[in-house]
Amino acid sequence: AGSSPGPLVAFCHHLLSSATMVWKRSSGQGGQGILVGAGADLEDVGASPSSSGSAAAVRPAACLASELLKTEFVVEHPQGSLKGLLWRAPGEGKWPAVLVNCGAYTGLVKVIEKEAPLFATRGYAYVLVWNEGTKEEVADRIFGRWAADAEALLDWVGAQEWCDGRVATHGVSLVGSTAFAAVQAGAAPAADAPASRPRVVAAAPSLSFSRIQPTVFLFGHGVALELVLRFLWLAEVGVREGELRGLTKMKKLAAFFAFSEWPGLRDVSLQGPVDCADEFFWQRRNFLWRQGMASRLETDPFWSEGRDRLCDIRGLGTSCPAVRLVSGWWDIFLRQALEDFASCVAARGSGGGGASGIQLIVYCGGHFGVGGGHGKDIALATLAWYDEHVLALSSASAPSSGAAVQLEVFGGQPNEFLGFPTWPPPGALFRKLFVQGTVAAAGAAGVPGRLGGLSAAPPAPGSGDQLRYVYDPKDPTPYVGGGWLNFRKDGPKEQRALELRKDVLVITSEPFDETCDLVGVVKATLFMQCSAPECDVVARLCIVRAPKKLRWPDLRGWSTGLGPGSSLNLCESLVRVPFAADSSGAPGVKRIDIDVGVVCCRVERGDQLRLHVCSAVHPRAMRHPLGTGDWLLSSEVGPPAELTLISDSSRPSCVELPFFAPASASTSRCV
Repeated sequence: AGSSPGPLVAFCHHLLSSATMVWKRSSGQGGQGILVGAGADLEDVGASPSSSGSAAAVRPAACLASELLKTEFVVEHPQGSLKGLLWRAPGEGKWPAVLVNCGAYTGLVKVIEKEAPLFATRGYAYVLVWNEGTKEEVADRIFGRWAADAEALLDWVGAQEWCDGRVATHGVSLVGSTAFAAVQAGAAPAADAPASRPRVVAAAPSLSFSRIQPTVFLFGHGVALELVLRFLWLAEVGVREGELRGLTKMKKLAAFFAFSEWPGLRDVSLQGPVDCADEFFWQRRNFLWRQGMASRLETDPFWSEGRDRLCDIRGLGTSCPAVRLVSGWWDIFLRQALEDFASCVAARGSGGGGASGIQLIVYCGGHFGVGGGHGKDIALATLAWYDEHVLALSSASAPSSGAAVQLEVFGGQPNEFLGFPTWPPPGALFRKLFVQGTVAAAGAAGVPGRLGGLSAAPPAPGSGDQLRYVYDPKDPTPYVGGGWLNFRKDGPKEQRALELRKDVLVITSEPFDETCDLVGVVKATLFMQCSAPECDVVARLCIVRAPKKLRWPDLRGWSTGLGPGSSLNLCESLVRVPFAADSSGAPGVKRIDIDVGVVCCRVERGDQLRLHVCSAVHPRAMRHPLGTGDWLLSSEVGPPAELTLISDSSRPSCVELPFFAPASASTSRCV
């Protein structure tokens, strides 16, 4: 590796940093770096981080960054080769190693290496590696070679004279997934592993995952089309060093990050067949795309042979290292992070000695927002985590002195976090709000409309309401906010334009008369009919912020029946539902129970909660074609489907919400 960033990395980092500043100004959050340590000013680490979950102070460096020894090396193994850089303090001695594996994201090396002095000047040997080779050797083998990479790298580290036998590992997004692979190889090594293989004793994956197949296939309910194609494009082109140059580089990266709709994605996804999307976006057949999309069950050999589960956390038992997980309320991998946290707690506690040494931090923001807003804080907290669990340095501000679960409050005070001993948060008061029709919902000639209300009172006996919409696979409902690798749609966004569409039910509560916190898992029970034998159903919870007093009247809100205020997406979920006909052949009524998602949101007096019900979030999830052909190989679609939401005394459609009284500085829940 050269001493200066390549043109792709420099431009990518500049573009991401500029985009982060735009996001920071629009969201009111502080921006400190795109990745863990990436773009952050990690040379100035004497100041205390500002947000919860970070180290209160950073101990002094043992040597100057300019004194560090930097060495290049290569590790060969049967599945490929790793190129790497090592930073360590001068002189004789032994140190624990910090491992970071960029995997296929070779263009990020010059960005991530900026954090090396933070660790290497404080008693660690910092090891940064990446996959070396052709696209067939790198992009086609994503996930599949992570285990072999981890084993080979750990064995190389164990053979070095400076290694003291202890290893820590971390990373963000894909780089975090390689950290999970290192945990598997180093916390519970195979029986034939060399005796010199060092043990992984601490890990800090951020915005990442120990499994990938569930997220790709939306936990069995669809396909995360936009995520998969964007992710593979980054590996094939976007962050592959030297792949793009000059104006082409600027054009491609701008199209990826600057546009809310990735050019060409709509045509590819709607006109199909989708299996050729790889040739459209990066002009090459990608093995991972072709085989992964054709292998739709986690038990299929393609996934079960090492590409899905990068770390069997529960299987580690008491060998599970100390793990600090970081996610965001709108992150791609939030659900997987919550499952990883539960698995770590179960593994660490399997010996009966408790589950200390496991921590979960959830920030406000999406994949880019959390990395962009909290990169420096996360890097400093990772160092503090290693100091505590690798070097066994005691400190009153050690990360484990805080709550095991730390949740940033959306809509709360700056850097306000709530602390809980576990997830889901214990002590919530669950309250149901029931769907009801409104006068505004009534269509012409008594036909059900699409606007409704949420009421604390269940439907009275003999009463009932219906709301109705039509889903057309030729014009699938888009999404706004909560983007997966879509920078422009990252995090919470204004939903008003989406709520004006005729294929979205909009169901709104009355304004709240007191402030409360909504923290935990949101669930919905919907009773629905559909004219098609199968269709997707999306449930989305939004918060409608009460308008400020000194604002012009929201004439459009009143004229459309949506009312005033800004509607922001909190959480959502998509489920694929079979709708069976009744004995007469008419569409039967299906009860649909949905885990809508997880939240930590301050609901102020005057705010409202709003439920969306629709049948697509295209192209984040590939649209249901309502046809009979294979969605991957065919572009044919069926006729539009009519869906009806029913709420009466025997079929009370509702949303269940976990509430807490508002936190204050004196409560034990406030970090």
